[in-house]
Amino acid sequence: MIKLINKFFFILTLIIILTIAYLSFFGIKTNKFNDIILLNILKINKDIDLSLNDVNYLLNPLKLSIKISTKNPKILISDSNLDIKNIKTEASLISLIKGDFFIDDLNISTREINIKDAISFAKLFQNSPQLFLLDNIIRDGKLSADIFLNFDPKKKKIKDNYKIIGFVKKTELNFFNQYKAKDLSFAFNVIKDEYLLTNIETNFNEIKYVSELIEVKKKNHSFLVKGNVINNVENHDFQNIKWLIGDFLNNLDIKDLRFGSKNDFSFIIDKKFKFLDLKLDTSLDIDNIIINKKLSSLQNYFPNYTNQIKLEKHKIKIKFSKNKLDIKGAGDLILNNSADKLTYKIIKKDDQLL
Repeated sequence: MIKLINKFFFILTLIIILTIAYLSFFGIKTNKFNDIILLNILKINKDIDLSLNDVNYLLNPLKLSIKISTKNPKILISDSNLDIKNIKTEASLISLIKGDFFIDDLNISTREINIKDAISFAKLFQNSPQLFLLDNIIRDGKLSADIFLNFDPKKKKIKDNYKIIGFVKKTELNFFNQYKAKDLSFAFNVIKDEYLLTNIETNFNEIKYVSELIEVKKKNHSFLVKGNVINNVENHDFQNIKWLIGDFLNNLDIKDLRFGSKNDFSFIIDKKFKFLDLKLDTSLDIDNIIINKKLSSLQNYFPNYTNQIKLEKHKIKIKFSKNKLDIKGAGDLILNNSADKLTYKIIKKDDQLL
């Protein structure tokens, strides 16, 4: 009799161990708890329309919890359908059995989706000035992302320790109809009040730029933006770089401009979305530039001056901050087909040349 009881308990223990192992490695698929999950999502935001397929439940025996995941769910926002790869969360085993658990973390992995739809989705959880700004400057584009959210069960809102990582491609931006970026692609890492952009490529105001890193950090009620930008030597229209130097060279007719540059920059965007405190440190390689300008002072020294100046192979350092522009450079100056070495320094503060 004792042997039979021992055998029974041995078989029962083996079944329990195998069941736990199976549930830990393979889990089970069921839609039994879908209504409970949907109810929890509605507690977070009642405007979310979520459609679930069979949900997979994977046991975590060490934590007495269940890892919950579903593939290809549908999230409907207005007339848009977000293409979601999967949604994952974790719940207490006991609370799930009782049917009284609350989702306190959520991991959403998207496929390639429209950025405008992603912003609309983010607004459901936390509407912010940053999202308002993005919604106004973005015209088109796609992104894919992994979104990690943690919820406060009492306040029923997202905690500040959220994280979003992903990739944006072929995006078009328009900054107040003055600065336009096309074919913008980059990787991003977002946490509270801090945005990290890497591997950036874009066509900004018709000039192709690349950047290793751009950081955006919230500072009081404003945002500090800093980073670096590089462009290779190409033929450019001078009108497309005037945003960098303002009206300083506005009265010059500049042609055949071929240059490359390395730029470190920083500026502040205030709560009214104005650009303030621009700082720029640029290394400029001018391969060629032709300046058409009638300069009587040069005609006094060069009688055959034809109102045209040509610069070649110039290395220039430019620093700009607080309305002060500092330019130092050297290269070949060509007047009337005669070349001379030229070094120069120009300092402009407010409207005065120093």
